[in-house]
Amino acid sequence: MAALERLLASREALQTVVDVGSGTGRFAPVLGRHGATLIQLDLSASMLQVGRETHVGAERFHYIQADAR
Repeated sequence: MAALERLLASREALQTVVDVGSGTGRFAPVLGRHGATLIQLDLSASMLQVGRETHVGAERFHYIQADAR
């Protein structure tokens, strides 16, 4: 987490961040601070549901069930 935070802090604010293979959204708090919109993409609907429940109120977070290929 700390390395990701440092990497993103050294860049300009991002318009959209896509977390491919997001799982439950472990990185969502960090990614959400650095992008206007966060798209969490995962093959597992149940993992995305956990992310939705964990990040309640994050209107900028969008969840897409899809295969990254």
